[in-house]
Amino acid sequence: MALKRLNALWTRLIRDPQYPKLYRDFIHEYEQLGHMKEVVAENDNSEIAYYMPHHGILRPEKSTTKLRIVFNATNPTNNGLSLNSIQYNGGLVQNDLFTIMIKFREHPYTFTADEKMMYPMILIHECQQPLLRLLWKESPEDPVKTFEMKTVTYGTVSAPFLATRTLLQLSRDEEKNFPSAAPVLRENFYMDDVLCSAASLIYAKALKNQLSSEE
Repeated sequence: MALKRLNALWTRLIRDPQYPKLYRDFIHEYEQLGHMKEVVAENDNSEIAYYMPHHGILRPEKSTTKLRIVFNATNPTNNGLSLNSIQYNGGLVQNDLFTIMIKFREHPYTFTADEKMMYPMILIHECQQPLLRLLWKESPEDPVKTFEMKTVTYGTVSAPFLATRTLLQLSRDEEKNFPSAAPVLRENFYMDDVLCSAASLIYAKALKNQLSSEE
């Protein structure tokens, strides 16, 4: 099924001159950034694997990311099951949006921010990566290659939980180093967006510096 979808994808790609390049660029960038890796058949010892079809969404109005690739983890295998059908969603570990907005209005100085590329920043255990495979080829005539996603992947049921639970764990692990930012991670994040307020401009800047620290 994944191979049929890949061939159908290329039928659509070649209709638009800019579409193939954008798709290639996305795949190449993901590999170069370490978000996915090529699977070499001779070294593949996986007993179970799942192949996700994928397609692109063109966003010509965007100045940076004009193409977003969507992975389909609901595609059933020959036994009728998909990756999403056998995953738990993990539940909610963040405050609800109403609570966050109330806290946002608590103090006179406010700021918002978002976690850049949150999903690709979180690694998946190697034993689980074969369940996040995809097929790709550089052109309709080129050989098909197999890749594995190494990070939390858009389109999987567990992705929101894995991302938010990682933020929660990070706040606990790093609280001694970032005592002001840790409670913000726990209480003021809604998915990858932070909405925070502070009693003074100085404290707001201190929070901002801790949240954006790369140490």
